[in-house]
Amino acid sequence: PHQSRPEKETVPQVFVPTQAQQELRQVAQEVWEKYGESSALITVDGWRLPPIDILDKASEVEFGQADNVQRARLIEEALASYGVEAKVVQINAGPTVTQFGVEPGWDRKMKETRERDRDGNVRVKREEVSKTRVKVERITSLANDLALALAAPSIRIEAPVPGKSVVGIEVPNVVSSLVSLRGVIETSVLLNRVRFLGFSSSQ
Repeated sequence: PHQSRPEKETVPQVFVPTQAQQELRQVAQEVWEKYGESSALITVDGWRLPPIDILDKASEVEFGQADNVQRARLIEEALASYGVEAKVVQINAGPTVTQFGVEPGWDRKMKETRERDRDGNVRVKREEVSKTRVKVERITSLANDLALALAAPSIRIEAPVPGKSVVGIEVPNVVSSLVSLRGVIETSVLLNRVRFLGFSSSQ
């Protein structure tokens, strides 16, 4: 007679969490014990989102608008000293770099005429004949001179800034600020996207 083979005994597998998993579970438990009943708790489709309070706030760096206005003036003066008419029309401050949007001015051709007044004195009269926009190359060629005027180790020039009629001069900040995860999450753009997967890479 045919003899059937004995069935293999199934040994149940026991999941043993690692030390890191145990520590993570302990931290999560402490968080929910502290913030679980908070009125600021956000839920999405039954899932409880961790409160923002568990993240640290980044310290504020004292480097304000007045400092950037001063650097904008230095840029305009440095360009003018080389005969380049331009004006800073935008200041976009970042955590490590500030971009100054420079609008090229005009190259003006003047005509001088000499006239005598009734007393016989010669007077020079200057009249504008034509004007053309300052070429972008005249600004980009002064990168090293601008860095010297700003006492910066180096600068980056984006000419032109995409979608804008300005030349971007990026200057390193004297003091860099820390971009914290909490600061990014607390921006209105992400806070208003509760039901979507919001993702931010920087400020």
